This record gives sequence, structure tokens and C-alpha cells, in this order.
Amino acid sequence: MLIGVGLMVLGYITMVGGGYTDNMTPNYDAKYGFQRTVLAPMLILLGLFVNGYAIMKSPSEAQKQDIVENVFNKKSQSALDEIVRKRATKNATTNTTTDPRK
Repeated sequence: MLIGVGLMVLGYITMVGGGYTDNMTPNYDAKYGFQRTVLAPMLILLGLFVNGYAIMKSPSEAQKQDIVENVFNKKSQSALDEIVRKRATKNATTNTTTDPRK
């Protein structure tokens, strides 16, 4: 994703510049040149497409395993198991109560 952001920043930087030497005489070559009208917007769009791909791409099995090992370590996994167990016992006790409709 950082590559996409870098491409977008590069596109915006490419679009800057080309000031006037004289306020009465505009510099049309710099203002409407290839760099500003074609190259810079293409870099910005390419950066947007790269970011879209980075967001939509699903992680590989190795990346998923790395996330499980590093983010959900054994302590947090045991805490998560305990929460699930408590909810399961709570649901089991609420399901065994008498139903007032019967």
C-alpha cells in the first residue's frame, strides 16, 4: 500500500512547478506540457489502482499463519477460548429454563 501512496505523492509532485517568469506572459509550454497533463494524472491513477489491489488482495496461507502466530498468541487465544466457553455455558443455562409459552 505504501507503494501506491508513493506513486500518488510522486504524481502530485510532478504536477507542481512551471511558474511564470513574467506575470503578463504565461508559460503555456510548462502549463500544458506532457508532464502535467499526462504523466502526473497517470501516476496518480496508477497509485489508486495499486492501493485498490492491495486492499482487495487476499492474504496467502503463510501470511494468515503468521498473523495467527503473532497477533493471536497463546495467551490471547486461551482468553478467547475462555470467553467462548463462558458464553456457551450462559447460552446452555438460558436454554434450559422453562418456557412461559408451554
